[in-house]
Amino acid sequence: GLGIGRQSGASRPPASMAAPRWVVPYPAPLPAVPALASVQQPCAELGAAVLPHLTQNEIVNVVAGAPGDSGDDLIYAVACGAAGSEQREGWLRRGAVRFLTPEETVQTPQATRLSLRETLQHTTLARVSEDWRDPEVPNTLDLREGLLVQVVSLREGWGYGWHLSSPARRGWFPMACVRIMESAAVSLIEREPLELPRGAAGSLRGLLH
Repeated sequence: GLGIGRQSGASRPPASMAAPRWVVPYPAPLPAVPALASVQQPCAELGAAVLPHLTQNEIVNVVAGAPGDSGDDLIYAVACGAAGSEQREGWLRRGAVRFLTPEETVQTPQATRLSLRETLQHTTLARVSEDWRDPEVPNTLDLREGLLVQVVSLREGWGYGWHLSSPARRGWFPMACVRIMESAAVSLIEREPLELPRGAAGSLRGLLH
């Protein structure tokens, strides 16, 4: 009686009834995965700022710290602890931990590592607001407006880090040339979203939760 399926356009549902579109940003570089380290000794001299309740050989995620090999340099770390327990975070001295080798890292239980969402929560991202380059100053990082950088250390108006798109090249840069961003997935979006098949959308949501 209503002629459903008989009209030439009946095979295509109205826009309001169409299947939902799943969209994600265009591929964007992600923050570097935190290095894993084994605690070798306490740092009680750091007082209330120290990462609390550590045990010998406990694995921690190093999320920030000044570059270099000095044992007195400070690093900021997160301990995931046992399943169901709350994460702990705080400062340690570089000399109080032993960084794991790539082979040891692969064998480390997943429960000791930060998830992608947790890594973003402990990452300082900044968007470059103006170009900067000084080839005469050693160990500096060239800046180009619009790029995202990951900042892991601050010192007297300078930041240390790398471009998310090329983490192998690291160095110092003036913080006056960057703008701190929200440490969340939304900060990684630079262009209009791209449609994603529904099957892949579920996998992406699982990764971010």
